[in-house]
Order: sequence, then C-alpha cells, then structure tokens
Amino acid sequence: MKKFIVLTIVIGLFISSCGDGEPKYDTSTEYTIKNISTQKVKLIVEDDYFNNEYKDTIYLLLPNTEIQHLNEHMTPIDGPFGPGADTVIVVFNDIKQIIYFRDDGKPKSLFNIKSFEGSYTKYGLYKYRYYITEEDYSNATTME
Repeated sequence: MKKFIVLTIVIGLFISSCGDGEPKYDTSTEYTIKNISTQKVKLIVEDDYFNNEYKDTIYLLLPNTEIQHLNEHMTPIDGPFGPGADTVIVVFNDIKQIIYFRDDGKPKSLFNIKSFEGSYTKYGLYKYRYYITEEDYSNATTME
C-alpha cells in the first residue's frame, strides 16, 4: 500500500508538471526580407526601430541576400521596422524606386502584413518573410 501511495504521488507530480509544452513568453515577431531579384537594392527606412531606439536606417541587399529583424514584445501589426517607421524607400541600382508609406493601401507593401509569408510559430513568436522580386523592379519608377 505504501508503494502504491508513493507511485500515485510521483505520477501526479509528473502529470501536473507537463503543462501544454509551450512556455509563456511575450509576443515577438521575426521578419526576414530577402532580395530574390538580380538588382542591388537599398532599403531606406525612416524612424526604424533598431537596438531599442528609433533612427533612419539604410540596408543594402545584394541579389539573394536577406536581412532579419526581431521585434521583441511586438506583434505583427507593428511591422518589420517597428511602430515608429512610416516610410520605406526601396531603391534599385540607384536609378529606380518604390516608396511605401504606412497605411498607403498598396496591396504589396513592406507595411502590409498580407504581403508577407508566415504566421505564428510557437512560444509567442511570429515569423514572416517578404520577397523583393524582379516584378518589384519592373513596377518601380525612375528616380528624379
């Protein structure tokens, strides 16, 4: 009987410690932006959220390269460059550009989460990927 009671307590402790297997973390979002075009691309971000501060930032993406951003304690609605960023200029080879504004209504935009692939993964983490393509280059306008 004593062995039965000890076994019951051990099994009870084991079951109660299992939980649902998913630790509880704050929500964070990881963004990957990949240049799959054959063009040299610059991303000029106004008020980018980087290293816990807001500043204008330029990213250089050669063909088949990518950047990653992890926005800790932020949901996907904050966008890849944080809630303060309101403009991203995508410059191709220093001759053509596309300008995206937050809430500009463009169907493909670095501010439109529907333009990204991905979703919630686990442990409070969302992962999204955005691709800069040859079609983007074709749709860009000549810089003045």
